[in-house]
Formats: sequence, C-alpha cells, structure tokens
Amino acid sequence: MFLSQLGQTRGVPAQLLSSVKSSNDAHRKWTERRLEQLLDGVSGKTVAIWGLTYKPGTDTLRRSSSVELCEWLAEGRGTVRAHDPAVKTLPPELANRIHLPGSAAGALDRASALVISTPWPEFREVAAAELTTRMARPLVLDPNRFAGGTLGNKAGIEYVSVGRSVLW
Repeated sequence: MFLSQLGQTRGVPAQLLSSVKSSNDAHRKWTERRLEQLLDGVSGKTVAIWGLTYKPGTDTLRRSSSVELCEWLAEGRGTVRAHDPAVKTLPPELANRIHLPGSAAGALDRASALVISTPWPEFREVAAAELTTRMARPLVLDPNRFAGGTLGNKAGIEYVSVGRSVLW
C-alpha cells in the first residue's frame, strides 16, 4: 500500500503493486465464497471456526481475518461456534455473535462446515471421527492446507483447500 501511494504521489504507475493487492484481497474472501457455494448460503447454518487469533502463539484478535469471517457469518444470519486455544473470553462487540465452546471438538457440534483459520498445532490432534460424528455435515475448509495430511485424506470428510477441489 505504501509503495502504491508513493508511486501515485510521484506520478509513477504501479500496476503490479495494485494487482498484488487485488490478488491478496481476493484470497481473503476465498472462504466466504466457498462457504456460500458449498452450503448454498450461510443463513441458518452453523459454522465451526478453529482459530480466532491472527496467528498461532498470540492472543490478539486485531487484524484477524478469522474475526472478519465470523462477523460476515453473523451478518449473513449464520451461527458461529469458534475455538481458539488462546481466547477464553471475547470482547463485548463479539460476545453476542460468536459462541465459544470449551474445546475444538465442542465447536463442531451440529456444524455444517468447519473452517480452519489459525493453524494451532492442537487442531491436528483432533481425530477425524470427531468430525464425522459431531458435525451435521463433515465439510472442512482449510484455506492454508494446514490439516491436509491429517484430515485431507480421511474417508467421509469433504476437504476443500485453495487450489484443490472437494475431496471425499
């Protein structure tokens, strides 16, 4: 952004930089587009979100694309059940929009989809059987391919990641 603005003030075109920003913005909306498509809309659906912090090893929610996703789901009249190992309580503006069960497995209850937003190592430890028995539909969206080795090859789980079609 800074370099694009600098180019504008100096009268130097920076098409490549604006294209990179457009591409990054499109990637940030990938999960929303796929949820809309795969669930035929999010209204009335429960979506489990694993990870709320912007990166593992921190407890900050600032600049978190996971929080943006949760807000988008709530605005679309979806129910959000999220778990993050570092988040025990939510700020007041999020508390009435996001339900926080006590565990990653608890977030799965009756969910139509699971989105793995923040790659916390403990999410790799949840057994595939937890998904297939707890979820209404064992659909996993993993934009960063974090759980491809653990959940991506399990029978009965629809696994979707960037650049990869739905796998059963």
